[in-house]
Amino acid sequence: SLYKPDSNQAQTLSGAVANNQRVIDIKVKDSTASPTEIFVKEGEKVKLNLDNNGASSCAETLFGGDLFDEPIILSEVGSEVSRSFTAPESGQYAITCAMGMFNLKVNVI
Repeated sequence: SLYKPDSNQAQTLSGAVANNQRVIDIKVKDSTASPTEIFVKEGEKVKLNLDNNGASSCAETLFGGDLFDEPIILSEVGSEVSRSFTAPESGQYAITCAMGMFNLKVNVI
């Protein structure tokens, strides 16, 4: 079941809107994302720019669960990969590596 964030909390949406989509830059180092948590609006088009700053071998392949079907492949260090998706219904989702050590929380509000 989905975690439903408290709708009374004032959340700041992540990134900035450009060309009718929310663009969010994520840095990946070792098995950690920076930021570790992002906030987007339900139904909004979202583009993630993932910058490989030295991802661990496991974090080079990231899965979007209910957000997108094809995994994100971070190849060489210093490269950037983009992935776009439409934010689903409100709740908390995750982008993870196969082992679950890398965990980027995606809060849809």
